[in-house]
Amino acid sequence: MKGNKTNPEQKYVVRSKLLNQNGFLSRASLVAAPTGNVVTKASATKAQPKAVKVKKERTKWSDLTPGQRKVRGWAIAIVIIVIFVTVSFIFFPNKNTSASLKSTGTATSEAAVGDDVTWTATVTNTGKADIKNLEANTDFGGLQLVSIAPKPDKQDIQDIQDFGPLPAGQSITITYHLLAAKTGVANGVLSFSEAGGTNEKGLSPQTIVR
Repeated sequence: MKGNKTNPEQKYVVRSKLLNQNGFLSRASLVAAPTGNVVTKASATKAQPKAVKVKKERTKWSDLTPGQRKVRGWAIAIVIIVIFVTVSFIFFPNKNTSASLKSTGTATSEAAVGDDVTWTATVTNTGKADIKNLEANTDFGGLQLVSIAPKPDKQDIQDIQDFGPLPAGQSITITYHLLAAKTGVANGVLSFSEAGGTNEKGLSPQTIVR
């Protein structure tokens, strides 16, 4: 006769969590075995405190000391200035980038009829932009033009000459070789500009031919 197999142990667990005075959570397990014996198991774990969020309050201007107000005021002013300058550069770029010409020169002061006369002009681009084509507008006051150095890229009779590009910060020296054909006072004009632009005041060379 086969013996009865022992049924698997049946456990009935009753758990309860109780917070004791020491801040522990007690967990009790009640185990019931087939024999009817009751075994109680108990364990305790430390209760984890919940994180409390602290709401930060902004400091009011009225709560600041005079020194703090001064420091904060300067900081705000600096930020405003930086923003203003940045916006100005982005939306209103510096338009002062045009070319600007300055010229100096020399001239033969006196000559006899038949003598060679020399007028020179040194032209400097003092602006921030390059000149695409330097143009000279000349009046030799009765003297006859013999030659120009350097040779112009283009010459309109003897009054207007084109000398090509003149980069910002660069200079060019132009020499006019003239002939004193008759007596008198030769009052000349040498003015320069970017082609198609307004001529600068220029130079007023003078040579007395006796």
